Amino acid sequence: MNKNIKYLFLISITCIFIIIFSGFKSNDKSEIVKTIDNYFNNYFNSFKILNCEGCKDIMESNEDTLLYTALHNVNIERYKAMNISITDYEFNVDIGEINIDKNKAEVELMLNVDYHYSNVPKDVSSGMYNVDYRIKLLKKEKKWIITGIVTSFDEFNDFKNKVDRRTSSRDGISRTKAIKDVEEEEIRKIKKVNIDNEENNKNIINKKNKTDEINFRDLFNEERELYNKNLLLSYAREYSLAPLEKRLFYTVNENDCTNFTSQCIWAALGGYIPKELEKTKSNINSGANMVKGIWHGNTYGGTLGWANVEEFWRLTTGSGKGPRGIGSNNHKPYTDLDPSDIKIGDVLQVRKKADTRYRHSVVVTYISPSNSGFEGIFVSQHSYDKYNRFFIDLVNSWGNEECYIRKITFFDFIK
Repeated sequence: MNKNIKYLFLISITCIFIIIFSGFKSNDKSEIVKTIDNYFNNYFNSFKILNCEGCKDIMESNEDTLLYTALHNVNIERYKAMNISITDYEFNVDIGEINIDKNKAEVELMLNVDYHYSNVPKDVSSGMYNVDYRIKLLKKEKKWIITGIVTSFDEFNDFKNKVDRRTSSRDGISRTKAIKDVEEEEIRKIKKVNIDNEENNKNIINKKNKTDEINFRDLFNEERELYNKNLLLSYAREYSLAPLEKRLFYTVNENDCTNFTSQCIWAALGGYIPKELEKTKSNINSGANMVKGIWHGNTYGGTLGWANVEEFWRLTTGSGKGPRGIGSNNHKPYTDLDPSDIKIGDVLQVRKKADTRYRHSVVVTYISPSNSGFEGIFVSQHSYDKYNRFFIDLVNSWGNEECYIRKITFFDFIK
């Protein structure tokens, strides 16, 4: 009897310990989620108030977090210089694994956010989906704070690469010093560009090719039978941020940009029928408004001309079958483009100055009515998934002054 009592007692104590320990874990997880929510709320709110002080209370000051704080400062200065802000936002954090080891934790998550810019009408929204993060946290004085952020988000990558180059190019320089140097250099560039911007726009306008504007300004006009601007915009709005299970074509992990761009052009050709999903799927399955073996995509894959950046350029600016376009500004910096020549439905392809090949494709989905420069241009893309992305964000992600952008304006389709 005594042995049974002791046995039951030990079981009870063990159960109580497990319940208490599980309770601590559960409470820690909820506090961690709250900390992460607070971080992203403060982050996006900083682009409303153009001040990023709010994030500091949630982050430990160390070499890792300094990298993201520095880039945050640079982006806020960029918004100030261009006189824009975010007016409102709504984000969702899709939490994956939360691994807790004593007073340390690591969280994997996907970030989705919808927002509006101050320089566009209220009915024009923007969004950014499926951005991966891995966040490290530490519990200090019963409070969880962020100690590290890892993401492959393109805007962060360019800044990190510049810091890496600075660290490796000068003997003895610390990474902390390199981060501060790059931050200060980027802010100096922003201020200089802002001063030179008006004169630069005048020079670009003087170089404007009037003939091209006359011939192609109405390309995606909804009154034309060949291309339909509204179909392109409708498709981009519906599928640039759509979850994988709702997409009509296959999706390439981390390399889906030109595949999505081709889909938008195909939609403008009449393949996409809004609110008639089965008819649209039938058009995909039958290869309607595609060229089999040349420019063709479906739920299983796609040709090189459909899904590869360089092959798409060769196909669309060549003389064969498929979408026909006029290519311009090839192997030149983005500043050589005339922003007033960029139209809805144009495809832009991007690379850095040091690259030999173009690496990214986007489609222009919005031009501000009051646009007088690049600040009124917005693009949509996949990998990462973005809808009505601010053009200057694209430039920043691809090296700022080292960003090269070429343009394709479409005018025909050869079957």
